[in-house]
Amino acid sequence: MEVQIKGGGFYMSNNKYILFCIFVGLGAFLIISPLFIPNLKSEMPLVYSFIKFFVLPSYIVALVGSYFVFCKNNI
Repeated sequence: MEVQIKGGGFYMSNNKYILFCIFVGLGAFLIISPLFIPNLKSEMPLVYSFIKFFVLPSYIVALVGSYFVFCKNNI
């Protein structure tokens, strides 16, 4: 079954849309989960800072950009 996203004639099947959501969730889990390790901040501050101040904001920017590409109308 094909679903047309309004505004651009972009066709995306339901399976591709579900996979897109799964990959977004998996990416968020893989990026955010190291921040919850109790000793990461004290034992490896450079890694913690890199994840917190570079990787996480980059992922958020990519997520917002992909939302506008796939879901918004007439951008």
